Amino acid sequence: MEISQASAICKVFVALQHTTIKEATNTVLFNERFGYRYKWKYAELPEKAEFPLKELLSAKNTGISHDDIRTNLVWEPHIKGSDGEWKAFSYKLKNQTGKKFVSHRTPIGMDLFAGAGGTALGFQEAGLDIRWSVEMDRRAAETLRHNSNDTKHVIVEEDAKIVLKSMREGKKKDELPAPEGLDTLHASPNCQDYSLANPFRGRKVGDSNNTTRLSTEYAEYVLPKVFTFENVMGIVQGESRHLFQEVVAKLLALGYQVRGSVLNAMDYGDPQSRKRVILIAVQDGCELPKAPEPTHGEGTGRAHVTTLEAIGDLETLDPEPVNPTDPDVSCSNLMHTVVGHQFRRDLKAFVVDHRQQVLQSHKPAPTILCGKAVGHYNLDREATPREKARLQGFPDNYVFKGSYLEQIKQIGNAVPVGMATAIGRTVMSCFLITTK
Repeated sequence: MEISQASAICKVFVALQHTTIKEATNTVLFNERFGYRYKWKYAELPEKAEFPLKELLSAKNTGISHDDIRTNLVWEPHIKGSDGEWKAFSYKLKNQTGKKFVSHRTPIGMDLFAGAGGTALGFQEAGLDIRWSVEMDRRAAETLRHNSNDTKHVIVEEDAKIVLKSMREGKKKDELPAPEGLDTLHASPNCQDYSLANPFRGRKVGDSNNTTRLSTEYAEYVLPKVFTFENVMGIVQGESRHLFQEVVAKLLALGYQVRGSVLNAMDYGDPQSRKRVILIAVQDGCELPKAPEPTHGEGTGRAHVTTLEAIGDLETLDPEPVNPTDPDVSCSNLMHTVVGHQFRRDLKAFVVDHRQQVLQSHKPAPTILCGKAVGHYNLDREATPREKARLQGFPDNYVFKGSYLEQIKQIGNAVPVGMATAIGRTVMSCFLITTK
């Protein structure tokens, strides 16, 4: 065949420089005397593009424009918030409007790096069936087991890397799901290396990087209809944003549509200002859903829930003093009706100057962290684990197992329940449940 008649089948790539939700300076590979060179990331898409070979070989042709590729994927530009920061982006397929996944049962899911169960609690509230929770921390897994009322809910107390290896090798079939048995998959990988509270974030490849990449390995193996991902704002800032771009690239390469958004827990009924980066990835055959619409705050008709509204009634209950390292303080004595309403003996005199965070009664709480004390807005003590749990959206009958320090670690690491419920409802909106 003559070159003039021949065609070339080419791979299609998408540049990912705009997938970081907050604008940041380009990464400089090296500084030359006359300028800089920058590192960009690209995602190879599953589809291919066909071009006339003669056109590609032409000396005058310096490249193919984006319009020439006619990719089926549409990039939606960032959305700016009132503070001027970028809040969202998406890559979605054309001609998917109104499409949903048809299912004859409630969507079944797995929760990776489940922690104390905030995501599972919210997703289940939204109507999803979270059948497997993977968590290697012994105390967090104990908390999950204690609060699970579903006999079908399997708590896998194991390293997620080992769990994936077992799934691939077909081991523990009575305990682990087959890929085709999962409709949804959620991952909240470790965030310490990206957290804005960590002064060394982005300077090393730590466990957070490993668990983040492991999340996409799960997505590649399971190929759920809907994959969701949650992490701290630090993952889209500084050096960490390149790993976030890697996650987006992997999902696009697997054929997913991807939406990235910044959500604040207080906009979904949690009495706490806690911003998180959320990815929602959906397979072909379903319209990529919008980010969850806020239920509280400006324009919703419902005010944000304040700290006083959330925990004010606990002021009249005198909390129990406990040793922070006692092995299990999850059960209060009979004089107290609220489980987990304790304070540390060494912080009874909670001097104002030593407070790392102080609650304000008329506002939602600041972000509850696992490694910082939080001062009560009115009383001379630290907020108790139960008060912190309420600020994370957990009901009073949700019991955290372990010592005082283990409890506040679980609570501080949890995904707020209200925000998780909103994400879960967005996932549910991808499915059309029908009877056989």
